[in-house]
Amino acid sequence: MAIFFNPLSPIQYPEFTTHNNYIAYLRNISKNLEINLVRKPTGSFTLNGTAQKKLRLIEMTAKSIVAEAKMVRAEPDFSVVAISWMPVKAYYLFFNFLVLLEYLYLSDSSFLSTTHARSLSKLRDLVESGHIVFSAPEFNMVKSGKEIGTFKVPKSENLKATSPFRKEQIFKKMADYCKDELRRKNKVTRLSKKHLTTYGTYKFALIDLLYWYRIKVNYRDLEFLSSGIPSSDFKSMYTNYFHLTSNIYFAMKKCINEIGAARGMGRII
Repeated sequence: MAIFFNPLSPIQYPEFTTHNNYIAYLRNISKNLEINLVRKPTGSFTLNGTAQKKLRLIEMTAKSIVAEAKMVRAEPDFSVVAISWMPVKAYYLFFNFLVLLEYLYLSDSSFLSTTHARSLSKLRDLVESGHIVFSAPEFNMVKSGKEIGTFKVPKSENLKATSPFRKEQIFKKMADYCKDELRRKNKVTRLSKKHLTTYGTYKFALIDLLYWYRIKVNYRDLEFLSSGIPSSDFKSMYTNYFHLTSNIYFAMKKCINEIGAARGMGRII
């Protein structure tokens, strides 16, 4: 039996439709994603205890996501509940993979206990410098807040199932989230010129959307998950999120195992 009895049309829940469209886009461009290292690290290497813990966290999170996906397939209405914590699980699976990759690639154990900001910033640096290349060129785009401010997107493009402006829309959405976070941290309702100047130097990549959705869940909830949305649409968003997460999982896993082979460790995960 459906949970919601008076479903709205997509135009009546634009925030939900917008976010689902963005996740669907990332799902599509990440299909068969590969992460290529221009220069493979060399020299023997042994995983330390913290790295082993990261591997266990990755395994546990992945198993949790797969188990939950089976529950959604068995009972689609469960997606109404599951979508609320999927952004958190998806992000932390990616983040633990990322810090492990940076630790192995850079031979720097500090990344195993680093901040989210530092790890994501290092990934953007490696992509900008050409050391890491994603097979999907969209993931190689890195834009500053100032650059994003120049993007022009026609009205209501975010509500269309497909749009030639999807990349620009996602960058602008992340920029909006960043400004919201600056207001929250600085306890202001309006950003000063100094704040905006600082924001203009911030960098963004499409994969950062995983981070910003996690931030929304942790600090502001997913307010776009309002009542009246058909449970079938919740399942659509959950399914898109699951496949996006799976695509990233397999890309990161392959990359880390390639580093393991190059450093004489063989298969790592």
